[in-house]
Amino acid sequence: MSNEWTVLGAFLVGLAGTIHCIGMCGGIAGVLSSGMTAQPSTRRVFIVLGYNVGRVASYSLAGAIAGGIGETVFSLVGRHAAHVIAGVVSALFLIALGAYLAGWWSYITILERAGARIWGGPSRWGSSDTPASSSSCC
Repeated sequence: MSNEWTVLGAFLVGLAGTIHCIGMCGGIAGVLSSGMTAQPSTRRVFIVLGYNVGRVASYSLAGAIAGGIGETVFSLVGRHAAHVIAGVVSALFLIALGAYLAGWWSYITILERAGARIWGGPSRWGSSDTPASSSSCC
């Protein structure tokens, strides 16, 4: 593969990621900002800075974990087999998610419960410091 195609692919992935950032990160930042109108300007700077540092750190950590898992699988079974395994796991997960959303299969709630246990602690850590509340939105 030529270098030009690699750069073009990276550009297109970044462009697609922009849509995610506008929709999710922009929405969260908007809600945080709307709840900060009564805060002193110095505190607002630290809140916005904390949000962005936390966002970058969490994406970096998630990427490192995913990369570590991927490299481990690659080294154990080889690149081609790892791609096949990743494709099959992704397809099965999407089918299970579709069946769950259609109301045909509810076993994916096992993952929801595991996620609630994992993220229960971190969500409590930040809830007392969040400037936005349900009354400041909508």
